[in-house]
Amino acid sequence: MFGHCADKKATFVLAMIITISVISSLHQVRLGIATPHSQQTVELGYDDGTMDRSWYWSGGAYAAVRFSPSLESSRILSVRYFIVGHPAKFSVLILDSDRKSVYETSAVPTSTGWFAVDLSANNIVVNGEFYAAMKWTTKDAPELGADESKPTGRSFFVYQDGSWYTYPEVISEVIKKNVDGNFMIRVKVAAAPKVQIVIRIEPSIKPLLPSTGIRVDGISYSTSRLPVTFVWEIGFVHTLEVDPMIDGAAGVRYVFVEWSDGYGAALYSIEVEEEATYSARFKTQYLLTVDSPMGSPQGSGWCDEGSSATFSVTSPLPVDGFVGMLGGRYVFDHWSGDSTTSGTSASITMDGPKTVRAEWRTDYTIPAVVVGVIVATVAVSAVLLMRRNARGPRAVTAAGTPSRYVEYLAKLEELRTRGEISEKTYRKLKDEYWKKIPERNT
Repeated sequence: MFGHCADKKATFVLAMIITISVISSLHQVRLGIATPHSQQTVELGYDDGTMDRSWYWSGGAYAAVRFSPSLESSRILSVRYFIVGHPAKFSVLILDSDRKSVYETSAVPTSTGWFAVDLSANNIVVNGEFYAAMKWTTKDAPELGADESKPTGRSFFVYQDGSWYTYPEVISEVIKKNVDGNFMIRVKVAAAPKVQIVIRIEPSIKPLLPSTGIRVDGISYSTSRLPVTFVWEIGFVHTLEVDPMIDGAAGVRYVFVEWSDGYGAALYSIEVEEEATYSARFKTQYLLTVDSPMGSPQGSGWCDEGSSATFSVTSPLPVDGFVGMLGGRYVFDHWSGDSTTSGTSASITMDGPKTVRAEWRTDYTIPAVVVGVIVATVAVSAVLLMRRNARGPRAVTAAGTPSRYVEYLAKLEELRTRGEISEKTYRKLKDEYWKKIPERNT
């Protein structure tokens, strides 16, 4: 209810429980930790100090005044209200330029006249215009004074449903006159304190893209411009952001670890409280490449700078084809490149990008032994066959010795055809065969 009129718009009842509350916002007003500063202060107000009318309202509604400080950023120190009658509990309300509530606390005046509420400990910093208001929490009390001698169009009534009306819009319905006025609310402010904030990356990195660095409030600062220093108002929130992983030169990358105060996310919203340095900490990683055409090479990947990386291959491996069936093998011989060790498993210190290659050799030892045995067997068989034939015609059974010599001779010819024995060996064995058989069968 306004004044003494029972108007439809002017009569509202809203039961509310008011508690001290602080609402942080990303709009024009910021809240922070109080820091004592000795600064020149100024009180903002648009009334002439003389009350022409008083107002009271049902709980939940409020009277607001728009303030336009000359300072770019201001810190609210206190709010004063001219209490006319019926001192009672009410809420102090601060809103940003978008009319969003950013701070609220309860107050209880002890007498009529000017009543001040100290807000200096809350460090409410305002950027640009803002509103200060009295929010009624007790029905029809207290009464707030208004000056109508020099209206400025800065005073508003705000209903319980959040709708805003100008002073003339409401008074025209209450007393049916077109009158403007200023609520007697004053605010003491001081220039918002500023501190130095340094942003950097550590250790120094060399990204592949020169533009890579830190984004501060959405603006990129390349590594060549770091560290960068800002002078910011206490209580304001700013965002810092880095890429979680940054490419460097070939085989080099940088991985984000944390901010210098221990915060682990790459996107960081900081509230300015005091002079500080924020360092984005990265670790350097190098690429280990393990190269081998066979042997299931293990160990390729990114490794932390200074770490010991292990790599390996599996050896021996069978040779393909007939030779492999005879026991031919590929055998690991040694590593080349950034390591020259001879073990199938080895390690290397990652002080830069590394490449190791497995070198292999073919081992024919077992096939050679097998072929040797075959050749020797064939040779002996051929010799025996030749000697037996030298004794002249005779009946030979399938199980007889000359029959076996014929088989050996055939195997000898087969080995020659497949190229598994040299021509020299073949002729030598054949000559011996024909020379010695007659002598053995005489």
